[in-house]
Amino acid sequence: MGSKCKHYEEKRNQMVSILFFTDIGAKIKLFIWILFRDYFPVSLHKEQDLPADKNYLFAAHPHGILPLGLWCNFSTEANDIGKVLPGLNIFLCTLPSNFKIPFLRELLMALGCIPVSEESIRYCLTYQKSGNVVIDVVGGSAESLDQKPGTTKLTLKRRTGFLRLAIETQSDLVPVFTFGKNLLCSPFSILS
Repeated sequence: MGSKCKHYEEKRNQMVSILFFTDIGAKIKLFIWILFRDYFPVSLHKEQDLPADKNYLFAAHPHGILPLGLWCNFSTEANDIGKVLPGLNIFLCTLPSNFKIPFLRELLMALGCIPVSEESIRYCLTYQKSGNVVIDVVGGSAESLDQKPGTTKLTLKRRTGFLRLAIETQSDLVPVFTFGKNLLCSPFSILS
């Protein structure tokens, strides 16, 4: 168990060093994500400090067509996540099929994304004793199709796996809500 996740972690560390710790990579990262943050606009508001001596499972809502607000806040430094949550390693869950696309796979790993699977989440919450955050958009694609401008519908009724994982790994469960995501577009206007 965990061999896939260890592979993703090793590749991520390689890509982070190549893409983001060179002068060119750092400037591109900063420029692109700051433009993205300012265009939409994306901001991050924290209610309480999270000590780095625990692991956390962030249950995020709503999914929307693409969870780009979560991406901007937690996978980039556009809103200084390293200062907002100091000492925490952040892993954002995405579809396993995204890791089959060559360049996208490297970008996702460099930005701290993992496949949304029980094995990956469990590994990230247990491979170090503390200091890890896994962000799961628990409503998934079913929730993304329910979003309409002016309303927010959460899909939780049969989504209990994240609760079980949080209990089994003794991780604190943190609710995360993205405001305004359903104002960007309706899924049916894109599909029609």
